[in-house]
This record gives sequence, structure tokens and C-alpha cells, in this order.
Amino acid sequence: MNRFRVVDLTTGTEADLSELVLAAQHNDESWARDLIYCDMEGFAVMEDGTLLILDECGNVAYAPEGRFQVVELDEKGQIIPFHVFDNHEEQGK
Repeated sequence: MNRFRVVDLTTGTEADLSELVLAAQHNDESWARDLIYCDMEGFAVMEDGTLLILDECGNVAYAPEGRFQVVELDEKGQIIPFHVFDNHEEQGK
């Protein structure tokens, strides 16, 4: 199982689920309004990279693209650097 952390790109810090969902009740982030802020389960990453936020009541919210960054952690909890390839690099150009 891969371990990861989620960075809130609006603050630049690790995302706090309860704060995030509570704030959504009072701002324009309607995508998280159906979650129960005091009963959060955690984040999940789908096979295609989609980030989900789950509460313990069975509610799920899809995080908007570009709102968060997921960083993978090694067994010691350190961030694993990654490299993003563009099409030209992959083709050896």
C-alpha cells in the first residue's frame, strides 16, 4: 500500500480534512458541502489519479482538479520525488 499526503494548494500546507470541509460550509467550495466535517474518514486516490474525500457516513466528494497535490511517501514518511514526462521526452525527442 502506498502512503501519501495531500497538500492544499490554496494554503501550501498539508490539507486538514475537518477544516477544509467546515470552511466549505461557509464559502464557495460547494463540492465538499455534503461531507460531515466532524466525522471525516480520509483521502483516497483512484486508479486514474482522481482524488476523493470521504467521511465516515459514506459520503464522497470528488476534489476539483488543480485544488490539491498528492505526494507519495516512502517507508520513513519522507516525500518521494517524482518526474513528470512530456510527450517529447517519452519519445526520446
